[in-house]
Amino acid sequence: MTQTPLRTLGVGTVLRTALQLYRDRFKLYLGIAARANLWLLPPAIAILTFLLFLSEPIDYILVGFAILATTLLALLGLAKFQTNLALISRLAFSLLVNRPETIQEASRQLFSRSGNFLQTFLLTVTIVFAAFVGFAFCFLFLSYGSAFLILIASPNPKEDLVAFAIIFLLFAIFFVAASTLFFRFVMRFSVFEVPLALENNLNAFQSINRSWQLTKGNVNRILFIFLIAVLVTLPVQMIVIILPDIVVQYFLRGSTDASTTSPRMTTIVIFMVNIIRVMSNIFLIPLWQILKSILYFELRRQEEELET
Repeated sequence: MTQTPLRTLGVGTVLRTALQLYRDRFKLYLGIAARANLWLLPPAIAILTFLLFLSEPIDYILVGFAILATTLLALLGLAKFQTNLALISRLAFSLLVNRPETIQEASRQLFSRSGNFLQTFLLTVTIVFAAFVGFAFCFLFLSYGSAFLILIASPNPKEDLVAFAIIFLLFAIFFVAASTLFFRFVMRFSVFEVPLALENNLNAFQSINRSWQLTKGNVNRILFIFLIAVLVTLPVQMIVIILPDIVVQYFLRGSTDASTTSPRMTTIVIFMVNIIRVMSNIFLIPLWQILKSILYFELRRQEEELET
């Protein structure tokens, strides 16, 4: 595999390179993605078991132990899941820089730091969620505040079509502005775990900060690249999302046995379908991680050019 120079963050170049890397080591990346998803099964099964027994007489001590065990399983599974995703990015990056690593070599470097990948993920999710709440609050405050002022100023608010048209227009403007700002903010964390996978002696805060620094000035192009990637993979995503729902509806409508349609059985079916939905993403996970490694490669190259 020869190095593919990325002279600009062109959408076509990035996507072609990602697909080429994915195709060249398809079985390897797919196997890692499958292993990553398997780490999510133990906590998922624990959560399902916990939900099923909620209808039984409650032993609060047992419930406490169940919550603790489920939480620990979830954290362990999530840590291994994130580490496997980082492994895909590291292997892809090693090809981009013409220093290919074996999966054994890369795994030795990463799996001893699974806790760091978990911390990085949880911290990033917390930051993004806080930003979402902030942008949502600003949107609602500005929208409803503007609507209230317009209706107060209108002589006959119930019949004033112009006032309602202005309110609708303001809602649309505020929504588009808030959504754009939020997604631009999220793109600053688009490679949040990749520095931790590739650079030495980084912790969770430093890896996130590295992503923030590298993406500065490239947010629009990164956002456009991810948007096109989403559109390209949309048919696969639609199958993953819609097909399990069709299975659930067929099961629930076609079943005539009362025991089969009990709340407990319904919970099992819906939960298992969602597990299948998550597991089906093994075909898309490698593409997203390879895409991140290419973006990181290009962003690092630009940074080094600026420093010279």
